[in-house]
Amino acid sequence: MSYETYDYDYVRSQIGYNKETGQFWWLISPAKNIKAGNEAGTIKSTRKSKTGKPTSYRYIKIGTNDVPAARVAWMLAHGEWPKARILFKDGNPLNLALSNLELGASVLMDYDVTEMFERRAYLKSHRDQYPRNWKDWDLQRNFGIGLHEYGKMLVSQNGKCAICKQEETEKRNGNIKSLAVDHNHSTGKVRGLLCSSCNTALGKFKEDVEILKNAISYLQSHLETDSSVVE
Repeated sequence: MSYETYDYDYVRSQIGYNKETGQFWWLISPAKNIKAGNEAGTIKSTRKSKTGKPTSYRYIKIGTNDVPAARVAWMLAHGEWPKARILFKDGNPLNLALSNLELGASVLMDYDVTEMFERRAYLKSHRDQYPRNWKDWDLQRNFGIGLHEYGKMLVSQNGKCAICKQEETEKRNGNIKSLAVDHNHSTGKVRGLLCSSCNTALGKFKEDVEILKNAISYLQSHLETDSSVVE
């Protein structure tokens, strides 16, 4: 479901809102039987909760549309329409005090999520709008740690790769990539954070300690020869 948006100055000239009490009133007379100063909006039972009981919401008519009052409250308080669904901290949709309202993590766009192509577009929009949420979900799904644990590891490593002790330099979409989470592929245990180069190198060496030792021996055996080469 998508919601039409309205100009802030227009809404502010039509409706008054008390952030402390959550009450709305008309600043103008929107109809013959509604005067300036009258309470704005009507209450409708539109959905059913998990208990099977009707849930009531307040709607305010703006133009020809019934707009959820919670969205109007957010607009009047913040000067812009909310970019996601409004959640009610105490679970009561009729408590429209600003302190009871918060943005959820749901993108408001016209996507038919039953269609694969549109579902992908929706998920991309959601990822772009809530990158921290997706980072946290990805970490939990792939490595069993959350963003908090990742942050602690990053601080303990001073923001640098656990192997080369350098900061990440590789980019994705023009931005420096985050350090990769390295883990034991047999046990799943997280070992540390690595830059792209070191993480790829471990994979190329098959994470085999003997191969890595041979590589070190190989380099050491050629140190004297390499140093004697005249440029």
